[in-house]
Amino acid sequence: MRCDQCKHWDEPREWDFDYAGMRRCLAIKQAWDVENAAFPHEGKDKYDFEDWSEVQRIEAEALKAAKAVAQDGSSYAASIRTTGDFGCVLFEQKP
Repeated sequence: MRCDQCKHWDEPREWDFDYAGMRRCLAIKQAWDVENAAFPHEGKDKYDFEDWSEVQRIEAEALKAAKAVAQDGSSYAASIRTTGDFGCVLFEQKP
């Protein structure tokens, strides 16, 4: 269940922390992408709901189902970097 054996461990990229043996985890999505992917919900877009608490409930369910998300202060871009010997419950063996 190590990242270096997981299909979600991205290839090294120059902006990743390759010099430290770290790569990006593709299984852990940006929080806003997880929230937005929950819509349309039952045929309704996020902004079609009159009750905003229903939107928040749907987004909360999506976040819980994701198990983990990445979030930064700017909501511009966020990702998780791990070393090869890290592991998690989202592990899927490389083919």
